[in-house]
Amino acid sequence: MADLALSCPDSPNDTGAYRVSWVGPEGAEFRLTEDDGRESRVIYEGLDPASTVTGRSAEGYPYRLEVAGTSGPTTPAQCTVAVDPPPLTLAFGLFGVGLTICLATVLLIVGGHRRHRRGELG
Repeated sequence: MADLALSCPDSPNDTGAYRVSWVGPEGAEFRLTEDDGRESRVIYEGLDPASTVTGRSAEGYPYRLEVAGTSGPTTPAQCTVAVDPPPLTLAFGLFGVGLTICLATVLLIVGGHRRHRRGELG
């Protein structure tokens, strides 16, 4: 029996982008499937020992790794990644801080330019 080991990143993941890696029989073709609760789909099939997953929204994503084309049976390896992005209020708060800094910078530049044109600054 060929051994498989599937490694998922620490959960919760806050970006929705991560790398899932594995070890298995050398030269084997791997099939990584993801089950989002609505459907199960193959997200990688090939010889590489890892796959990068992107664009995942807030929920849990179970992964299953299988090997095709080996001489002996294999037991699928499984792991789950929970995606939990920061709250939207944090994004709006940071946007507000950035906007405030940007507007203050513009006002300082415009005010300094006007003072310079009037001869108040050297």
